[in-house]
Amino acid sequence: LLECYFTRSFYKHILSKQVKYTDMESEDYTFYKGLEFLMEHSVKEMGYDVTFSTEVQEFGVTEVRDLIPNGRNVPVTEANK
Repeated sequence: LLECYFTRSFYKHILSKQVKYTDMESEDYTFYKGLEFLMEHSVKEMGYDVTFSTEVQEFGVTEVRDLIPNGRNVPVTEANK
């Protein structure tokens, strides 16, 4: 018997349901609010270039992680957001 907690998106994967950006709300609220802002506003309103990557800080080291293959080089546009 394993006492653990699975995220909403993991349960959806198990059930073969589509995972949506709104599922992030219960996992990382700050990240979710950023996604929500991006979905509700124009990419041009950002004022800076947005790519499919994120910066993660672990043990005092900041690392860029791609959210899709080569994501740091793929700009977010209205068509692909």
